[in-house]
Amino acid sequence: MRLRVYIDDSADQRQEKVVVAGAFVGTTKQWSGLKLQWQRRLKRDGLHYFRSTEYYSLRGEFARYRDTVRYPKSTESQAATALRDDLDSIIKNSAVMGIAVAIPMKLYNHIRETEFGAKESLARMLLYRCSSR
Repeated sequence: MRLRVYIDDSADQRQEKVVVAGAFVGTTKQWSGLKLQWQRRLKRDGLHYFRSTEYYSLRGEFARYRDTVRYPKSTESQAATALRDDLDSIIKNSAVMGIAVAIPMKLYNHIRETEFGAKESLARMLLYRCSSR
């Protein structure tokens, strides 16, 4: 069996509280089905991608939902929410699994300073992640 994994990491805005890493894992067949359905759903509303920050602020790809002619004031967020809910259903029905871990920043820094090779390997991972975007 071949698995495909997408991983992302982040931290709170000032990198004071936590480091978070999340991943989605699934078979190639599961990912293919998810990707096809995801792209079709975005295309139906004329979007190219989904970014949650744009959804919440109705900016970027979601700025179209601010069009008061197509989406009167009372329905603008309903249309955006319907799209987000559809995308959420696509993920849930795909059988792709998700996992996340949050590490308190104090512990993360302690590991980097005390575990052999952690400082270098974590730095390499971050450098690779940033250069592969």
